[in-house]
Amino acid sequence: MQRLRGVPCVPGIALGAAVCVRDGMVPADPPPGLQGFRRNASGEPSTTFDVILVLPAAEPTVRDFPDWLRLVGVVSENVDRPIGRPWVPMVLGAAGAGDTIDDTSLMLVDGTRGVVVVDPTAETVAAFQADHERIAPRKRYYIDRIHQPARTLDNRTVRVSGLAWSVEDVAPAIDAGADAVCLMSGLSLLHSGEEAQYQSGDISAVLSDMPGKPLTIVADPAAPDMAVLLEWAARSDITLVASGDQDAMPAREALSRLAPAQEACMADCRPFGEVRIGCLAQPGLPAPPDLMMGRAARVLVDPGPGADITHPDFVEWLGQLVRTANVMLVPVELMLHGDTGAGIDVAVAQRVAGIVTVPASVEAAKARIGQTDTEECRARLAGD
Repeated sequence: MQRLRGVPCVPGIALGAAVCVRDGMVPADPPPGLQGFRRNASGEPSTTFDVILVLPAAEPTVRDFPDWLRLVGVVSENVDRPIGRPWVPMVLGAAGAGDTIDDTSLMLVDGTRGVVVVDPTAETVAAFQADHERIAPRKRYYIDRIHQPARTLDNRTVRVSGLAWSVEDVAPAIDAGADAVCLMSGLSLLHSGEEAQYQSGDISAVLSDMPGKPLTIVADPAAPDMAVLLEWAARSDITLVASGDQDAMPAREALSRLAPAQEACMADCRPFGEVRIGCLAQPGLPAPPDLMMGRAARVLVDPGPGADITHPDFVEWLGQLVRTANVMLVPVELMLHGDTGAGIDVAVAQRVAGIVTVPASVEAAKARIGQTDTEECRARLAGD
């Protein structure tokens, strides 16, 4: 077993077969000796190999990847020019990697700590995985009854998010048992420029109040400091719902700002994670273009205060939106401003994935969801 140290770039743990890059090219065919790595997650034979690319200092960039490999990690001797794909664990500046690591060697890459282990033992792999879970806990298991997911009588899970208009609203939402938090715009953490240090502190305060629970931020796509959000996404599940006129495709703008922010994080060797992008759906309009073009990972429906969400026209529109989103495997959430009971009937009847409500209503909303089912809610809406 051999251990190398470098500079952490992209967090995470990866285990795979080493393949050394020479002359800027990945071998067109898999090197001999990779048969042991040709398995998928269920242990069945696969058509690809899990590969960790090893790049000497003279080979800072690889752009063409043959079909026989699945890139799971990157180790590079070069510390000045980040390389490879951003969503795999990556360690830069690993001196001697190109000379000391052979093709097909089993490798473990810890992109959080900047450690590379060649031919690790089973005990070493288990230890690194356990340490990584403690370093970057993206999930925490809550055992109190109020934190258990809300399920209807016909066994459908409905996520109940707490609505937060400020940082101060986050802790009450979590204390009430919210499955996630939906943070509205207007906070310093959403602004770019000179306030970056202050906004990083704001996000830290938010995440410390909700360890392990997803955070949705609703904001103008031009407002957030994407690099800050990417850094904090390494320790939490973060979705940015791009607000604005849906025909202007705000999710597209948000995605266009993510790529340079990822490059900036890599250039500074700052650990970062994935920020999902969502969009708003405006009642009465066709499905958002961002959804139809595959850019949105989540859709939030905000009818606005005073809206009659039990009106047949809205109920029909919501059902059509949910069916469209379901085809694309995108969850839809409904924000409730008024009568939570009636809103839950609409949400359950139209099979939305979740609701967003004020912290004071979270516990009651979960209880009502657990006492009803889809057909009963549809009957109530129909007046039967």
